[in-house]
Amino acid sequence: MASTWYAFSTKPRKEEFLWEQCLAHGFETFFPRIRVQTVNPRARKVRAYFPGYIFVYVDLEQVGI
Repeated sequence: MASTWYAFSTKPRKEEFLWEQCLAHGFETFFPRIRVQTVNPRARKVRAYFPGYIFVYVDLEQVGI
């Protein structure tokens, strides 16, 4: 089976953690982010473009999922 793009669903605001884990395992990922203007100076300045999802290019048979 060839590699295919999959959308992985994540817990709220845990997209970046899952993205880092996928990169550490050597998977090709797509995690678009957008810079936002916030009122609160302590709020995140960069947020996920698709909250709750990252996209991973992987062969599931080779990975063993």
